[in-house]
Amino acid sequence: MTTTATNPYAATDSELTRPASGYNECAIWGIKQNRIGRFRLLTRWLLSTLTLYAGAALAGGIGAAIGGVVGGILGFVAIIVGLGFLVYYFMTLVQRFHDMGKSGWFSLLTIIPLVIIWPMAAKGDEGVNDYGNPPPPNTTLNKVCGWLYIGLIVVGVVAVFMLPAMIMSGFNMAP
Repeated sequence: MTTTATNPYAATDSELTRPASGYNECAIWGIKQNRIGRFRLLTRWLLSTLTLYAGAALAGGIGAAIGGVVGGILGFVAIIVGLGFLVYYFMTLVQRFHDMGKSGWFSLLTIIPLVIIWPMAAKGDEGVNDYGNPPPPNTTLNKVCGWLYIGLIVVGVVAVFMLPAMIMSGFNMAP
């Protein structure tokens, strides 16, 4: 009696292809391989930044009003929340780099000044790539929030350059 043993190291008979066409779901939280487009990235950053600023203003106001130990505790809580924002920032950047067909490790390059422009400006891959299906088309809310965030960045940059001149002139901007 002979038995035929199967080779455990033989190639599989399954077809290893990319997923069928369609769109990825855009989960806000999650560590799964996912892809998001430029406007969806800017929308998420706008909403999370506004939430962070509102929370910081609230914690700072309460901490200044109460002072003492409670103020110190609120300051510590604000630092923890800020670190949570940083984690969310990198999570969305990983998804954005996946949309461009790049590894999530490229998100660490955004620590270098002006490199952050790359994921905000570069076009994502058309169709399916190694990280899954493309993100769904942008909604009107994504476009409005994205352009609003770009506008806030421009206003912030202009303010950074104008503020020192205004302080040096004693806030006298008359010609």
